[in-house]
Amino acid sequence: MPRKETIRRYTRVILGLSLGIILLACAFITRSLPAADMVTLFETWLGGLGSWGPLVFGLLYIAGTLMFLPVVVLMITAGVLFGWRPGPLLCRSLQ
Repeated sequence: MPRKETIRRYTRVILGLSLGIILLACAFITRSLPAADMVTLFETWLGGLGSWGPLVFGLLYIAGTLMFLPVVVLMITAGVLFGWRPGPLLCRSLQ
């Protein structure tokens, strides 16, 4: 019986270390990416498209949902780019 307990203990240690490494990798990636600059660049690009901006965002929204991106993130992005009323309405009309 001590063998089962040893295996369980090693499994817990390996899972804990794996989770720690994954969290550290996510923290490193988050710190190294210039997210604020990317959002500003995306907003400038969509603003430069004029009235085509919401249509292009709608197509990107559809592509994002097909790639299993979280819908909440896309809706928040729409709210930031187009305003808190028109942005989520745009996303809701695409669903």
